Amino acid sequence: MLADFSPNAILQIEPAFLEYFIERVRDLGIDIVSLDEALERLATPKKGQSFIILTFDDAYLKTSSPARTRSR
Repeated sequence: MLADFSPNAILQIEPAFLEYFIERVRDLGIDIVSLDEALERLATPKKGQSFIILTFDDAYLKTSSPARTRSR
């Protein structure tokens, strides 16, 4: 069936897992930053302040909207 074809299925995660991941990162004191802020931080590194960047490649609106809401 063509309707069941989902070539990116392996890239999908459940919203609950994403929410857990973001909460865990924050609990560990790791900042979630934008690409621009990451570049600024890399230009002037500060010891002890960890950060990550979350990217959503091939993210459709239905994927990126919930992620953007949860990461704030």
